[in-house]
Amino acid sequence: MPDLNWDAFLALTGDARNNFERICRAATSHAYGRYGRLAAQAQQPGVEFHLQIERAGCALGDAGRWFGWQTKWWSLGSGRPIGTTRRDDVIDSIRVTERHIPEITDWVLWTRYPLTAGDQEWFFELDTDMELHLWTETELDELLFGDAELLRETYFGDLILTAGRLADYHEQAAAEVGDRWVSEVHQPSPAEHALRRMLAEPEGWKDLQRFGRDIERFTEVVDGSLASMQTSFASQVESILNTSRNLVDVLKDIYGQFDRVQSSALIGIGRRPVPVVDTAMYKTVRRLRACQHASALPVTNLLAHMRDAADLAANVEEHLTTRIAVVKGEAGFGKTQLAANISAPTASRPAGILLFGGRLSVRGSLDDLAHQVVVAGSPLHSFEALLAAVDAAAARAGCRLPVVIDGLNEAEAATTWTPLLRRLITKLEKYPSVLVVCTVRASFFDDAVPSEFNEILSLEGFDEDLDEAIERYFTYYKIDPADAELPREVLNHPLSLKIYCTVANPERKELVSVERLPATLSAMFEDFLLAIGRRVHQLNTAIQPYEVAQALDALGKELWETRARYVSQERARELFGDAGGWQRSVLAALEREGVLIRQPGEVGGAKVGLVYDLLAGHVIASSLLRAQGAGIADLVANDEMTKIFAGPFDERHPLAVDTFEALAGLMPRRGAPQLWQVVPRPLRLAALLRAATLEADHLDSATVNALAENVDALRWRRDDLFDRLFTTRAAPLHPLNAEFLDRVLRPRGVADRDLRWSEWLRNHASSLRADANALAARWRAKSDRSSSDYLRAQWLMWTLTSSDRALRDAATAALYWFGRCGADGLFAIAADALTINDAYVVDRMTAVSYGVMTSKQLPEKGFDEPLSSLLRHLADAFTGEAALAPTWHSLTRHYVSSMFEFASRFYPTAIPPEVKVPLAFVRAPIAEPLREGDPRRDEADHTLGMDFGNYTLGRLFRDRSNYDDDHPAHRDATDHLLGVVYALGWRSDLFETIEREIISAGREDDPGRLERYGKKYGWVGLYTVAGMLADEGQSSEVVEVDIDPTFPQAPPCCPHGDTDVGETDTGRRSSLAAYGIN
Repeated sequence: MPDLNWDAFLALTGDARNNFERICRAATSHAYGRYGRLAAQAQQPGVEFHLQIERAGCALGDAGRWFGWQTKWWSLGSGRPIGTTRRDDVIDSIRVTERHIPEITDWVLWTRYPLTAGDQEWFFELDTDMELHLWTETELDELLFGDAELLRETYFGDLILTAGRLADYHEQAAAEVGDRWVSEVHQPSPAEHALRRMLAEPEGWKDLQRFGRDIERFTEVVDGSLASMQTSFASQVESILNTSRNLVDVLKDIYGQFDRVQSSALIGIGRRPVPVVDTAMYKTVRRLRACQHASALPVTNLLAHMRDAADLAANVEEHLTTRIAVVKGEAGFGKTQLAANISAPTASRPAGILLFGGRLSVRGSLDDLAHQVVVAGSPLHSFEALLAAVDAAAARAGCRLPVVIDGLNEAEAATTWTPLLRRLITKLEKYPSVLVVCTVRASFFDDAVPSEFNEILSLEGFDEDLDEAIERYFTYYKIDPADAELPREVLNHPLSLKIYCTVANPERKELVSVERLPATLSAMFEDFLLAIGRRVHQLNTAIQPYEVAQALDALGKELWETRARYVSQERARELFGDAGGWQRSVLAALEREGVLIRQPGEVGGAKVGLVYDLLAGHVIASSLLRAQGAGIADLVANDEMTKIFAGPFDERHPLAVDTFEALAGLMPRRGAPQLWQVVPRPLRLAALLRAATLEADHLDSATVNALAENVDALRWRRDDLFDRLFTTRAAPLHPLNAEFLDRVLRPRGVADRDLRWSEWLRNHASSLRADANALAARWRAKSDRSSSDYLRAQWLMWTLTSSDRALRDAATAALYWFGRCGADGLFAIAADALTINDAYVVDRMTAVSYGVMTSKQLPEKGFDEPLSSLLRHLADAFTGEAALAPTWHSLTRHYVSSMFEFASRFYPTAIPPEVKVPLAFVRAPIAEPLREGDPRRDEADHTLGMDFGNYTLGRLFRDRSNYDDDHPAHRDATDHLLGVVYALGWRSDLFETIEREIISAGREDDPGRLERYGKKYGWVGLYTVAGMLADEGQSSEVVEVDIDPTFPQAPPCCPHGDTDVGETDTGRRSSLAAYGIN
């Protein structure tokens, strides 16, 4: 083994002193880390790292011994005495170790050169109970042998990756990606934000800094109120303040290490104890509220910030010890864009490594992927060599670095990955500064990713950031949307937005408008490829547009017949008829236009494929339709199609999903039958689901009716008819817009609807909340309302069935802002909602209508007519013998009464002349009460918790004590409430499994809670009982109003030079600002 190459070491990036500590620590960890836990923290007192030996067999000593190391890179030649100053430094380190880590039994001074004889004698005579050791380059050399040779090479040999080399590798890899990565339009996603936290990037952890500032601000406010508190309160609040100050210190320390790029931060940054926000603190808040103390609100805000900050700080170590993260997403959702971006260099770290999963053959290994990286003129021989080199480069840069494997699904067989990734996760334990990121198409996820992997991130479109994404793309592509009604739901798909912009302005030279552009992916691809043909001809008149079309047809036919994703470059040129020079070839032209992509082949040469799988499926389907003509129906009706599209992995076409999707979109466009009508029965529902993405002109009534009849069957784990209906909800002339949703949901029973629709809402709550928040912001900012806006509002009305309180609140706020400048539309939707059998919808629609009405206290032109219409519908629904939808629900009655009272004061002529105010509600049918002994009662009784029955329902009776189960009126109310729950359809066999999932989510006590369905029906029963009691003239406590439907706005801040004036609660403000409350 060659000697350590100190010249190579001294040429490394960074300070030699820090690099010496890093290699010493890494060598120690490699040799002895398995015998205990190596600990290292920034500014560690006395020693830089230490190891408590916990297992037998360690060459350092027996279990129980505790070693600490202090490395010194002194600028002294060999044989030179260290001098008094350095001796004092050593003594100080020993004394500090004795004070701060007294458990250490063995103290090691590690230098490059041996100390002189005199310095050694001085050192070993130092007064300490610890056993002293001297280590030098000799010990380092001995540790870097055998399986540690890779580590040796990363500091002293050929495995040294500099920032410059890493940047070059990334540039080369990104060039292969082509225009699938356009940095100017890149929109960071929540998945990317999570990855940047795992990579210890300071920007990803700025919330620590923000939380710290907010906690300090509220701490100061609360501290100022201590003087006015009783002694008992003051001591409890002082305890909260002490915890808050300690928490701020922890947040500052953690973020400071990120911000200073501490090399040792990755080992110890997340292990500092985080102060706990305990239940006693919340009891203090409740006591402050009970006595209406002025500090109750700021203490509540303080605890809320402390809880969120403590949760985030406690998760630091979890993020930094993640070894592999998997990002899944459907085709075209930006996986490659994310892969290229997350591996690019940033201001705080060098570039990572970008690898391509498509290079893995069915018999390949990770070592084959490592060959893509060339160091010192030779491809890396193993994946572990790559990990070692990247880990060392990251340690020297004081960061973590990503090794990204993009497109697991593009391997010859996706199933090849599972055993490889299982072995990799174990191997990564030795390389803590490396984060492996894998991207995979969602439909291949189960085939490629081991089931035990936990760090799974999803790409789900732009959602709340859609407006920002559209603005970025339109700016880059020089598109002026003017006042055009954009297909927002379609553009939420990243690939759709890119193709849309490319079709609108492929050359990006002059500003263009977006009138009459296609709004479905099939139509976009059609226009895109036609535009490409024309552009290729403009640049090279020797190539005609029809030749481009013929070339793509030939490629599609070849990919179909060979069941492949790629063809060799030679075969592609043969298919395209490229007999001349490269620059004049069709292949070169299509590659230049971003349609085709060339990649290195498995056995030399290059392979050619379509740049997107979805586009490849479109080209294949298009070639089949041109070749088969009317015979396409016979082709797809063949039973062999079941194997090709849905058979075992080794029998499926690698582009099966995309081709199937494209056939469903293209067949009716080309005059062929609907795909779902001709495919074999096992494929019929899948084809019917895909028909939901067709343009209105290609959806016949038979298909629409089939979709309506099969709503319950058209759902799979990753695909659901409701996903498709979301994209078409706002298209006025589309048969599958929000009115279709109303058609399929309105006739259903409450429980039946919740099991299908509300469960879909629950599983998509995050993206739907983001959508509602984005719509609220949009409607708040603009005053005009289009027919598409009306349909979006109608869709939002149906989200009110959800038991997710945060989603209901977000939808209610969005509807409010829709109605502020579109009262006629909102009132029409509200009037139509009155006969819906779900009280959650009716009470919120009446609430939001009342809220909008209260904003019109000054006479407003044109408001009387929609108001009068709404009041007429309300009167017809709830009053008179022929009432269409009589109700006992006290909240609904409250909002309806309030609307008539408001109108009598401000718009008296709008009230129907036969209606008297205050309103006289007609008595509604009563659900059969479930008395003691009724077998149905036992089942319904499961839905009520003790607190709900005792406290919440008990509030209706002033003369009842807590836990008085014999109170006759309370017993009768309980019977009626359970009768409502049962009548709404709650049954244990239908809901118990779902409710266990909801409970396990642990959000029942959270302010934005997710309620059980039994709890939802319990609330309906509670308001029903409250209305019955009020109708009988019985006095009861005021029942909780769950939202302020007027959405009061904070007054604007007074202009002032001091930026702190008017500063708001930035931590908790987000949940309010999302609803238009600043």
